[in-house]
Amino acid sequence: MDQTVQNYKISYIQKLALAGLLIALNLVLSRFLAVYVGSSRFSLALVPIHFGGYLLGPIWGLALAGVSDLLGIFINTGGLMPHVGITLTFALRGLLAGLVSTYPTRKLNMSRISLTIALDTLICSLGLMSLWMSQLKHLPYQVVLLSRLPVALIQAAVLVLAEGLLMRGLDKVIKWPDNMRD
Repeated sequence: MDQTVQNYKISYIQKLALAGLLIALNLVLSRFLAVYVGSSRFSLALVPIHFGGYLLGPIWGLALAGVSDLLGIFINTGGLMPHVGITLTFALRGLLAGLVSTYPTRKLNMSRISLTIALDTLICSLGLMSLWMSQLKHLPYQVVLLSRLPVALIQAAVLVLAEGLLMRGLDKVIKWPDNMRD
Protein backbone atom coordinates (compact mmCIF):
# COMPACT_ATOMS: atom_id res chain seq x y z
CA MET A 1 0.00 0.00 0.00
CA ASP A 2 2.93 2.35 0.45
CA GLN A 3 4.00 4.52 -2.47
CA THR A 4 7.01 6.76 -2.79
CA VAL A 5 5.96 10.41 -2.81
CA GLN A 6 9.12 12.14 -1.67
CA ASN A 7 12.36 10.43 -0.81
CA TYR A 8 10.70 8.00 1.56
CA LYS A 9 7.62 5.83 1.64
CA ILE A 10 4.54 7.29 3.24
CA SER A 11 1.72 5.26 4.67
CA TYR A 12 -1.97 5.53 3.94
CA ILE A 13 -2.45 7.36 7.26
CA GLN A 14 0.23 9.90 6.35
CA LYS A 15 -1.39 10.45 2.95
CA LEU A 16 -4.76 10.88 4.64
CA ALA A 17 -3.27 13.43 7.05
CA LEU A 18 -1.65 15.39 4.21
CA ALA A 19 -4.91 15.29 2.25
CA GLY A 20 -6.77 16.56 5.32
CA LEU A 21 -4.36 19.47 5.73
CA LEU A 22 -4.69 20.37 2.05
CA ILE A 23 -8.50 20.18 2.28
CA ALA A 24 -8.48 22.50 5.31
CA LEU A 25 -6.20 24.95 3.51
CA ASN A 26 -8.45 24.84 0.44
CA LEU A 27 -11.53 25.57 2.55
CA VAL A 28 -9.91 28.60 4.18
CA LEU A 29 -8.68 29.94 0.84
CA SER A 30 -11.91 29.27 -1.09
CA ARG A 31 -14.59 30.10 1.46
CA PHE A 32 -13.06 32.84 3.60
CA LEU A 33 -10.31 34.51 1.55
CA ALA A 34 -11.95 34.55 -1.89
CA VAL A 35 -13.04 37.58 -3.89
CA TYR A 36 -16.15 37.27 -6.05
CA VAL A 37 -16.11 39.04 -9.43
CA GLY A 38 -19.38 38.53 -11.30
CA SER A 39 -19.84 34.78 -11.80
CA SER A 40 -16.18 34.09 -10.96
CA ARG A 41 -14.43 33.49 -7.67
CA PHE A 42 -10.83 34.69 -7.45
CA SER A 43 -8.74 32.83 -4.87
CA LEU A 44 -5.67 30.71 -4.39
CA ALA A 45 -7.84 27.72 -3.45
CA LEU A 46 -6.55 25.65 -6.36
CA VAL A 47 -2.98 25.66 -5.03
CA PRO A 48 -3.63 22.99 -2.34
CA ILE A 49 -5.78 21.00 -4.79
CA HIS A 50 -3.06 21.01 -7.45
CA PHE A 51 -0.34 20.16 -4.92
CA GLY A 52 -2.49 17.30 -3.64
CA GLY A 53 -2.54 15.91 -7.17
CA TYR A 54 1.16 16.64 -7.72
CA LEU A 55 2.31 14.98 -4.48
CA LEU A 56 -0.25 12.22 -3.94
CA GLY A 57 -1.24 11.35 -7.51
CA PRO A 58 -4.38 11.57 -9.64
CA ILE A 59 -6.76 9.45 -7.55
CA TRP A 60 -5.88 11.24 -4.31
CA GLY A 61 -6.10 14.58 -6.15
CA LEU A 62 -9.57 13.72 -7.43
CA ALA A 63 -10.78 12.62 -3.98
CA LEU A 64 -9.19 15.57 -2.21
CA ALA A 65 -10.79 18.09 -4.57
CA GLY A 66 -14.20 16.41 -4.47
CA VAL A 67 -14.25 16.25 -0.67
CA SER A 68 -13.08 19.88 -0.47
CA ASP A 69 -15.99 21.02 -2.60
CA LEU A 70 -18.55 18.93 -0.72
CA LEU A 71 -17.35 20.25 2.64
CA GLY A 72 -17.27 23.77 1.22
CA ILE A 73 -20.94 23.49 0.26
CA PHE A 74 -21.82 23.05 3.92
CA ILE A 75 -19.75 26.09 4.93
CA ASN A 76 -20.70 28.56 2.21
CA THR A 77 -22.13 27.97 -1.24
CA GLY A 78 -21.31 31.47 -2.48
CA GLY A 79 -25.02 32.19 -2.86
CA LEU A 80 -25.60 29.35 -5.32
CA MET A 81 -27.42 26.07 -5.07
CA PRO A 82 -25.20 22.98 -4.84
CA HIS A 83 -24.59 21.57 -8.31
CA VAL A 84 -23.21 18.10 -9.07
CA GLY A 85 -21.48 19.40 -12.21
CA ILE A 86 -19.51 21.95 -10.18
CA THR A 87 -18.41 19.28 -7.69
CA LEU A 88 -17.35 16.93 -10.50
CA THR A 89 -15.49 19.76 -12.22
CA PHE A 90 -13.65 20.55 -9.01
CA ALA A 91 -12.73 16.86 -8.63
CA LEU A 92 -11.45 16.91 -12.23
CA ARG A 93 -9.04 19.69 -11.25
CA GLY A 94 -7.28 17.44 -8.73
CA LEU A 95 -7.25 14.57 -11.20
CA LEU A 96 -5.69 16.76 -13.93
CA ALA A 97 -2.89 17.90 -11.61
CA GLY A 98 -2.11 14.32 -10.68
CA LEU A 99 -2.15 13.11 -14.28
CA VAL A 100 0.04 15.92 -15.62
CA SER A 101 2.65 15.43 -12.88
CA THR A 102 2.60 11.63 -13.14
CA TYR A 103 2.41 10.68 -16.83
CA PRO A 104 4.41 9.79 -18.89
CA THR A 105 7.04 10.10 -16.12
CA ARG A 106 6.74 11.37 -12.56
CA LYS A 107 8.27 14.84 -12.77
CA LEU A 108 7.26 18.18 -11.34
CA ASN A 109 8.65 21.34 -12.91
CA MET A 110 7.43 24.75 -14.05
CA SER A 111 6.37 23.48 -17.47
CA ARG A 112 4.14 20.83 -15.90
CA ILE A 113 2.73 23.32 -13.41
CA SER A 114 2.00 25.70 -16.29
CA LEU A 115 0.41 22.89 -18.32
CA THR A 116 -1.77 21.89 -15.37
CA ILE A 117 -2.98 25.44 -14.89
CA ALA A 118 -3.56 25.95 -18.63
CA LEU A 119 -5.65 22.75 -18.85
CA ASP A 120 -7.50 23.63 -15.65
CA THR A 121 -8.28 27.12 -16.94
CA LEU A 122 -9.42 26.00 -20.40
CA ILE A 123 -11.33 22.83 -19.50
CA CYS A 124 -12.57 23.48 -15.99
CA SER A 125 -12.76 27.21 -15.36
CA LEU A 126 -13.74 28.50 -18.78
CA GLY A 127 -15.35 25.40 -20.28
CA LEU A 128 -17.26 23.48 -17.63
CA MET A 129 -17.71 26.12 -14.92
CA SER A 130 -19.07 28.57 -17.48
CA LEU A 131 -21.56 25.91 -18.56
CA TRP A 132 -22.69 25.21 -14.98
CA MET A 133 -22.93 28.94 -14.16
CA SER A 134 -25.01 29.54 -17.29
CA GLN A 135 -27.40 26.81 -16.15
CA LEU A 136 -27.63 28.12 -12.60
CA LYS A 137 -28.07 31.75 -13.61
CA HIS A 138 -30.22 31.07 -16.68
CA LEU A 139 -27.89 33.05 -18.96
CA PRO A 140 -26.50 32.17 -22.39
CA TYR A 141 -23.24 30.21 -22.23
CA GLN A 142 -21.34 32.75 -24.35
CA VAL A 143 -22.30 35.60 -22.00
CA VAL A 144 -21.05 33.73 -18.94
CA LEU A 145 -17.90 32.57 -20.73
CA LEU A 146 -16.98 36.11 -21.78
CA SER A 147 -17.68 37.47 -18.29
CA ARG A 148 -15.44 34.79 -16.73
CA LEU A 149 -12.58 35.15 -19.22
CA PRO A 150 -10.65 38.12 -17.72
CA VAL A 151 -10.74 36.76 -14.15
CA ALA A 152 -9.79 33.26 -15.32
CA LEU A 153 -6.76 34.54 -17.23
CA ILE A 154 -5.57 36.71 -14.34
CA GLN A 155 -6.11 33.85 -11.89
CA ALA A 156 -4.14 31.48 -14.16
CA ALA A 157 -1.17 33.86 -14.17
CA VAL A 158 -1.34 34.27 -10.38
CA LEU A 159 -1.58 30.49 -9.90
CA VAL A 160 1.49 29.85 -12.07
CA LEU A 161 3.42 32.37 -10.00
CA ALA A 162 2.13 31.08 -6.63
CA GLU A 163 2.66 27.40 -7.43
CA GLY A 164 6.09 28.09 -8.90
CA LEU A 165 7.14 29.98 -5.77
CA LEU A 166 5.72 27.26 -3.54
CA MET A 167 7.56 24.58 -5.51
CA ARG A 168 10.83 26.50 -5.11
CA GLY A 169 10.17 26.96 -1.40
CA LEU A 170 9.43 23.26 -0.99
CA ASP A 171 12.71 22.49 -2.79
CA LYS A 172 14.50 23.89 0.25
CA VAL A 173 12.74 21.61 2.75
CA ILE A 174 11.94 18.48 0.72
CA LYS A 175 14.46 16.20 -0.93
CA TRP A 176 12.61 15.18 -4.08
CA PRO A 177 13.36 11.75 -5.54
CA ASP A 178 15.40 11.72 -8.73
CA ASN A 179 12.39 10.86 -10.85
CA MET A 180 10.15 13.63 -9.44
CA ARG A 181 12.03 16.75 -10.50
CA ASP A 182 14.15 17.79 -13.51
